[in-house]
Amino acid sequence: MESFQNKEIIFYTLILNEKEIQKIQESPEILEDFLEDKVCSLLNLSRQSEYFSRFSTQDSKTYHCLLLDKGALKNYVQDAQTYLSHPCFLCAQFLRNLSEGESQAFLVLDSYQEWTLICFVESEIVFLQGVKDLQSAEEKLESLLLTYKNLQLTFWLTRDFPQKESLEILQAQFNAQILSHSLKEVERLDSFNFNPLEKSPPFSQQRIGKVLKFLVLGVFFGIGIFLVLLVLIGLENREIQSLQSQISQQQAKIHHQNQNHTQSQKQAKILQEKLESLQSHYDKNAQFLQNTLPNSLQLIPFLDAFNPLLEQCNVKIAYFGLEEKTLLNLLLRGENALQVLEDLERAKLGNVLNLKKYQDFYWVQIALRIPQ
Repeated sequence: MESFQNKEIIFYTLILNEKEIQKIQESPEILEDFLEDKVCSLLNLSRQSEYFSRFSTQDSKTYHCLLLDKGALKNYVQDAQTYLSHPCFLCAQFLRNLSEGESQAFLVLDSYQEWTLICFVESEIVFLQGVKDLQSAEEKLESLLLTYKNLQLTFWLTRDFPQKESLEILQAQFNAQILSHSLKEVERLDSFNFNPLEKSPPFSQQRIGKVLKFLVLGVFFGIGIFLVLLVLIGLENREIQSLQSQISQQQAKIHHQNQNHTQSQKQAKILQEKLESLQSHYDKNAQFLQNTLPNSLQLIPFLDAFNPLLEQCNVKIAYFGLEEKTLLNLLLRGENALQVLEDLERAKLGNVLNLKKYQDFYWVQIALRIPQ
């Protein structure tokens, strides 16, 4: 486990007005973004940064907001598997069974020799602040006692503290309990793991990887069928040519020998029937290819108009497939993929029927508008 300094913790309590409460009640899905924007605006925090955010409330207008800048937290870890947190958040596992109206505060000494004061009400964080020293902690605790009457206090020292006498005086003053658990002995709560590095599973195990795997298999299967048909048609052509040659030889032989050679006539008739059967198979396969190839050729005018849009927006095609004659499946990659699709519809090249996002990929189904 790795711990970050308490300076990285941003905690702020918001009290919303009636207009803001009504806005959230009408659109509860905007709550998280609304609170984060408001805290960043009040504290002059960068909106370009990405934050871990936690919000809790005890009524409809008071929200306790916790933010941690992911960019700053990256300086504390090198591996996505490392558990990154601060001891004050792990105090949640030491909460007593509090009755209604009771609260519990923890004064935590971390591995950086910094004190952090955190207060819970009904398992929710309602106060969190770093303090310089025990004297500052005493003032903060007295202020908390004025706000929360039935406050239980616990000191947690994750490392040795040399000023034991001062700590004992403060302990006696507030009737506090002292915990001596090391960080190795406590449970690592998943909800308070703030490692900003992404844990990426193998690509083949990701959803997009599985989709691509099946798409590739489908493409190879289709190509395999197409090649088999070509081979079969080639073999049938050779057999037809061979039969035609045999028929010619038999007809010449019959012509030279005599019309009375009945056996030769029967053989020629059998070969003729076989030729007609093979010719029928050949015509069917030839018609199948003739119907298949034009579908692929219809993509040429579409791609001539679509490629400039892709190049302009720096979007790549990871896969494309044509269904029927005018139904095109595309797998696009690039942050401007949606802009490309808007330009495509604006240029009347086709209509977007279906759109799904898989991380950096966009799976889209387009009905082509190709002049007949």
